[in-house]
Amino acid sequence: MTDADVTLSSSKRASRIAWSCTLALLVGVAIDRLFFSRPTAEAGIYHEMVSGTANSFPFHFDRWLGIEAPVPQSAITMLKPNFIISRHYHELGQGRQVSLLVVQCKDSRDILGHYPPVCYVSQGWTVQSAKPRDWVVDGETIRGMRYVFVSDPERTNRELTLDNFMVLPNGQTARDMDEVGRTAQDSRLKHFGAAQVQIVYNGSLSESDRTEIFHAFAHELQPILVAVMRPGRNEPK
Repeated sequence: MTDADVTLSSSKRASRIAWSCTLALLVGVAIDRLFFSRPTAEAGIYHEMVSGTANSFPFHFDRWLGIEAPVPQSAITMLKPNFIISRHYHELGQGRQVSLLVVQCKDSRDILGHYPPVCYVSQGWTVQSAKPRDWVVDGETIRGMRYVFVSDPERTNRELTLDNFMVLPNGQTARDMDEVGRTAQDSRLKHFGAAQVQIVYNGSLSESDRTEIFHAFAHELQPILVAVMRPGRNEPK
């Protein structure tokens, strides 16, 4: 097995783990939703515009070529996503590989079960580190977290590094679900949901590699991030 095969296998394994997360944090969401008022027409237009923007995210940009990472129907049923981007990307000529997950839900509580400290730990991974990270991309600061997970502390090839951030309809990015929860309690914003971005790297990549890759993907994601963060500013064409 070549190094590229090992890297791709690790990337695919990370994607499978992300979609096989436990649903414990979602228990009660359906019941609680009964107490929410109906979404406004403005929210409906917003979600349609966000979904349309996400649908145009490219499979090929710069040297990166992506393929679909299948999403289990059970995950779709529980998430009720407005859109999902789930892909493996390979960099032509370089061999670097990453997994990308972007999901936006009309009800922000639906993404709770796919929050890395929940889903990876539930699958037997251990959090080796969890540190706040700020990235400046195209002049805008993205606030998120850098997680390192290990399945066996004595086997370095069983290590995954993951950059994660939330995208909120208040014009902000966020590090964790606490901030998502506060937005969901805002009567002006609760029907606009929230989005989450995960970029999963194989443990063999260097820090400079991860920084370069994050900036490349965050730059390409800018239209989606802007659409999610600006309800009321997306006008139908």
